[in-house]
Amino acid sequence: MRAFRASLWLALAMAAGFSVIWSARSALGQGIYFQTRYSHSPSLGLSPERPAGELARRRLDLAGLSFRLNPVNFRVCRVATDIAFKTCRDIDIKEHDVTLDEMTMWCDRGLDLNKYNRHLRYIEAEIIAAESPAKALERWTDYVAWDFWDPFNHYYMVELLARSGRYSDAFKEMDFLKGKEYSEDAKRIIRDSWVAEKRRAKAYIRELDR
Repeated sequence: MRAFRASLWLALAMAAGFSVIWSARSALGQGIYFQTRYSHSPSLGLSPERPAGELARRRLDLAGLSFRLNPVNFRVCRVATDIAFKTCRDIDIKEHDVTLDEMTMWCDRGLDLNKYNRHLRYIEAEIIAAESPAKALERWTDYVAWDFWDPFNHYYMVELLARSGRYSDAFKEMDFLKGKEYSEDAKRIIRDSWVAEKRRAKAYIRELDR
């Protein structure tokens, strides 16, 4: 009986110790996450006077540290994905070492924790669309089947259809946006894509006529 009690107390002590350590790691990770997202402290290397590329790298490094301490924090994945996405997309940021692979890694981490988050599913589709709008459309269609009634989802579906050259399907998708938010933006997307496609076709015909 004494051996059993001793074993029980040892197990409880180990569980308590583990809980304390995990709580401390989680709290520290959460603190670093808040610094990553909100801080502009020069002491952390987050001075707004730093070049945008360097600032993005510093924030991503802090996000990585936060995630290592608390690998179930979905929010740090979303913030890091946003930082990488905006840095790679912003043409005004001339020099940075943020890569597409890094952006994809953070996006995948976030989706592993919350596969239904619309924002990350959108960025995932944009990453895929850079290589294949058709594959991005397939992936986004799966998501829209789950969250059908959000107007943004149909707006982005229209955009992907237009980018894939499927204008008749884009027009059909517009039925879900009649009288709703994003309706005018979706019309503009179709119009701009169609104009751009006609320009490419004219340029190609001119090349053939030479």
